[in-house]
Amino acid sequence: MVTKHFPWLLQAYNRFPHKIMRADFARILYMSKYGGVYVDLDSECLRPLDSLLPSIAGAALGRMSDNPDLHAIPNAFFASEPAHPFWDFCIATSLQRSSGPHIKRAPYTMTAPEHVTGPAALQVALDAFVKNGGGVGRTVTLLPPGVVYPIDWGLEKSEPWVSACIARRVGRFDGAVCKEWLREKWPDAYMATYWAHSWAET
Repeated sequence: MVTKHFPWLLQAYNRFPHKIMRADFARILYMSKYGGVYVDLDSECLRPLDSLLPSIAGAALGRMSDNPDLHAIPNAFFASEPAHPFWDFCIATSLQRSSGPHIKRAPYTMTAPEHVTGPAALQVALDAFVKNGGGVGRTVTLLPPGVVYPIDWGLEKSEPWVSACIARRVGRFDGAVCKEWLREKWPDAYMATYWAHSWAET
């Protein structure tokens, strides 16, 4: 993919010190080249996306919460037309941060990928895209909390049901209980991400 369609980025791609950074970066390149819909492997559709996708103009991201911090817009769901200019901002942000103070090569820390190629970098790219006026006739739809991210891992301490929905909580995750809560709290959600965070080991 990188060699064929983005050869000028291959050296930078290979320099990312963690596999998850390359996976994050690759999904951005796929969206830029092909568009379509991307979802993480620990996500599940709760109802068909057919009624959601026609309402999306240009590209779409989802909010997990209204919290203004840099993790409120995860990178577990994307929808886009091909060659949307927003992805150029994402590419530029990751490249800039890959050689700056945000990157940590050793020891591994969870914060490095999130700030270089993950949600925090995504937020910075979105802010830059909006500040620069986006593209001519191009928009980014920011779906509100609950549409594609009904499970907010930031509420785990204040909302006991959240633990049943987070896959990385071995012994507490309960898919059946989680779906009951989702039906009650977010009946209109299109999908849910269960936040396995398996990338933390890569």
